[in-house]
Amino acid sequence: MTLPYVDYLESAAAEFAAVIEQADPAARVPSCPGWTIADLVDHLAGIHRWALSKATGEPETDADAGLTTSASFRLGAARLVAALRELPADQSCWTLYPPENVATWARRQALETTIHLWDAAASLGSTVSIDPELAVDGVAEVVEDLYPRQVRLGRQTPLDATVEFAPTDAARHVRLTGASMSAGAARDARDAESSSAAATVTGAAADILLLLWGREDLESADIAITGDLDAIRTTLAASLTP
Repeated sequence: MTLPYVDYLESAAAEFAAVIEQADPAARVPSCPGWTIADLVDHLAGIHRWALSKATGEPETDADAGLTTSASFRLGAARLVAALRELPADQSCWTLYPPENVATWARRQALETTIHLWDAAASLGSTVSIDPELAVDGVAEVVEDLYPRQVRLGRQTPLDATVEFAPTDAARHVRLTGASMSAGAARDARDAESSSAAATVTGAAADILLLLWGREDLESADIAITGDLDAIRTTLAASLTP
């Protein structure tokens, strides 16, 4: 099932803009150590400009001068949303992970913006709701796309243990297959739901997503763990994401 990623992106960007308009630019963002709200806005606005450039193949441009920070952010996000709606989803372009097309940028930016919306809201003591279908897709992105990329780039050695992430509010389970399994066993593990994992993490998809992105930890997340706790700790301590 293909999710409406551009709709998710547009909604999250609008919520992010509304949050930053209430915040002190100098306020700290606890989930991004060392960052202020201003830093978070600069980061996400820059990511949107970069993604727009990669999706369209056009040079990256700076935010418009003379606009307030929130207005500049809104304009940049709107440009990204408009481009992702207009471009063919299967149009080829450079991406962080396959498939190398515009649709991959829509997915990546929907998830990027959603995570940073959570960061901004949390800095004000607020919470945001993440759609379970988007959240479990984000879990899959970490496990199936971002973590393998980290390994390919030499930023992370392959993990040994196989760990399963089992959202309680979405039908899809996501499995990180450890390198210690043989190729045949790894293939069987992907194909058979009953195959064993060293550990299983159960909880709402959003909690699992935030856990994998380091926004929650084992003590704060509303999750349950069965199996080898050390395997979970090792997995979460790894550089799963950029």
